[in-house]
Amino acid sequence: MGLPETDPYRLQGAGLTPAERTEALEAMTEKLAAAGDELGWQLEWQPDLSGHLTEALTAHVNNIGDPYEDSGFGSHTKEMERRVLDYLADLWGAQPHHDPEDRDSYWGFLCSMGATEGNLFALWNAREYLTGWKLAFPDVAARGQEEEAEPVREPVLLFSSDSHYSIMKAARIVQLDTPASLGKRLYPGECPLDGDWPSMVPSTDGPDGPGTIDQQALDVLVRFFARRRHPAVIVLNAGTTFKGAFDDVRSACTNAAAAYRDAQGATWRARPDDQAEDDLRRWYWVHVDGALGTAYMPFLRMAVDRGEIPAGPSPFPAFDFRVPDVSSIVVSTHKWIGSPWPGGAYLTHNRYRMDPPDFPEYVGAQDTTIAGSRNGHSAVIMWEYFARHSHADQMHQAVEGLQTAQYAEQRLRRLQETHWPHLDLWVDRSEWSLSVRFRRPTQAIVDKAGLGGMTVRVKGEERQYVHLFTMRNTTLEQIDQLVKDLENPQAFD
Repeated sequence: MGLPETDPYRLQGAGLTPAERTEALEAMTEKLAAAGDELGWQLEWQPDLSGHLTEALTAHVNNIGDPYEDSGFGSHTKEMERRVLDYLADLWGAQPHHDPEDRDSYWGFLCSMGATEGNLFALWNAREYLTGWKLAFPDVAARGQEEEAEPVREPVLLFSSDSHYSIMKAARIVQLDTPASLGKRLYPGECPLDGDWPSMVPSTDGPDGPGTIDQQALDVLVRFFARRRHPAVIVLNAGTTFKGAFDDVRSACTNAAAAYRDAQGATWRARPDDQAEDDLRRWYWVHVDGALGTAYMPFLRMAVDRGEIPAGPSPFPAFDFRVPDVSSIVVSTHKWIGSPWPGGAYLTHNRYRMDPPDFPEYVGAQDTTIAGSRNGHSAVIMWEYFARHSHADQMHQAVEGLQTAQYAEQRLRRLQETHWPHLDLWVDRSEWSLSVRFRRPTQAIVDKAGLGGMTVRVKGEERQYVHLFTMRNTTLEQIDQLVKDLENPQAFD
């Protein structure tokens, strides 16, 4: 089927005239302007690209290769990238400066995609680590220790049903087993949870719950696979995609350590093919997907510590390297921080890094990331943001975002009482979340406010939800206008 003749973006062999190109670009500009400030997306809609940032966009910038090695390609921003990674390491409780000789030092890179790239790298790194491939910084075992009595078996990936869809996709790419694929193949009929082997760990209280991983179910699965010598890759969330929920990272790490220590001992011995001595490795890898949450939660923690906001009914979520067993963390840069394109940052520690492949002489830097060429403009955007906004500035931004979410939740609950007493609007918000979810209104209201939607099956009933996120650019006036639209008697027809 051909394109319509009126399509302004139509390309042809003869090219387009200046007037046709102008028409197409103006149509694109109008479309993007109309889409801005939609409430249903985890995005900063108005990144500041003034001054030197605009000038940087006119250059080709390529941070090819390892961030800590300047390549033979001169047009890069690795100096800024390194400072951004140092900043995040300090923010997330790691040593604030990368030391290439220290196995306890952090290491990381800026992603050209969003947090999905970091999730993919984490699962690849975890698989290689847990299947005995060569490490860059091995923890050499003491001589005289006995070899493993039984072989270490294939690892299993454990993540909740509220996790981002990219986790399952990444699992397929790197060929990691889920409980369903591993359990059905090796342990049919032995699932320690009720029913069949699940692909994902259930969420607390099911689909209608807060969106956190069911800690008891996770512990049961970890212990089952620990007793059978299967290492575990555990993915936890610092702000789930739809509900914005925070998993209990500290408890998950503590329980995983106890499960493997009781079943197999704290570590296992690996000997890669070209390594003369064994090295000791943990039985599990804990990755934190903090696409949104790890950008604003450090500043809410500061606000709690300074008494700016109350601590809440539960302990403040621990989600970063302050929990010693956390192996890796990822954040998206286009969400809370703001960027005109997708981006992210991935951090781990040197002790978990795999030995890189052969040195690519052409590039002049180690090939340690997924991408060869990496977007160098993101480093400029992030560096400028952190340079311009102090910790105090970012703390106030995070507090304002949380208070706006609380305001939206209160307005919607009041709407339930005053205008919809006979229709359950399912209004809810998970603790510390910037996401407020409720019953899906008419398509006209969804489109006007730019709400994100999801169908959830609760007790045999399909519920259609929408949510809004209160990002840095979200205003109380936007919330008020949405509530006003929802007061219409036909709002939920």
